[in-house]
Amino acid sequence: MKVNRHVPNILCIFRIIMIPFILLFLLDNPLVMGISAGLRMLAAGILFLLAIITDLFDGKIARRYDLVSDLGKFLDPIADKMLVLSVLCAFMGNDFITVVPVVIILAREFCVTTLRMMAASRGDVLSAKMWGKVKTTIQAVLIGAIFIYLTVMYMINPTTSGFEGGCPYSFVPEVLMWIVALFTVISAIPYFKGSKKYLG
Repeated sequence: MKVNRHVPNILCIFRIIMIPFILLFLLDNPLVMGISAGLRMLAAGILFLLAIITDLFDGKIARRYDLVSDLGKFLDPIADKMLVLSVLCAFMGNDFITVVPVVIILAREFCVTTLRMMAASRGDVLSAKMWGKVKTTIQAVLIGAIFIYLTVMYMINPTTSGFEGGCPYSFVPEVLMWIVALFTVISAIPYFKGSKKYLG
């Protein structure tokens, strides 16, 4: 079966396009103020799932039909980072999680992206390694778990006034975020162990 060579990159771009729609339901704005907090979390969670699930397909399609490209190697991790960090910043802005694990995750992504740029300056392309894929999977699962938890909590307690005043059920999301931060840091180690020539 012949597949359009742009399909993997289109799926990456789809993840980026979905970000403002996810944030629409996560952030306090007049467009969704009439919707209950539980339904907003559910909608945002479903949109996040639809976006992140494309990460399972773009790489498989690219490898199966020999559509791997340098653009795709750059675009795939960038789309993942933009999606995940946007959602985490929204969680943090709504007081669902604290700033420290988000800063740790952001620092890791900044360091690996800088390493990729250094490799690119020498004509090399650092594609996502196995641990990078594991990290993305763990991020997707645990962020999805946070969406489920918050959706259930807000539906159980519909008297909670939306997102105002922060989330009264922050313990579980915070623990999950620290697990995400731990695996995110661990996943960066192989990039630097195998890229010493770019650090000299």
